[in-house]
Amino acid sequence: MPETTEEQADFPIQRLIRDTELWNLSNKKNYELSFSWALAPYVTGTDSEGALRAVDRKLYSRKHNLVPVF
Repeated sequence: MPETTEEQADFPIQRLIRDTELWNLSNKKNYELSFSWALAPYVTGTDSEGALRAVDRKLYSRKHNLVPVF
């Protein structure tokens, strides 16, 4: 999502979460859909491996409720 802040990206993410919950409630399947997500800013000059590493760290932090220490 180029030129998008994390705050601006929150709306479509929340919409996906809501739509997934509604799908789970209305379809009465013997399974539920779910997903994990994270956002990380792209730093100019970063290669794809570095960008994925940044997102992976954010995802891990969110999943385990970790607070970054700098």
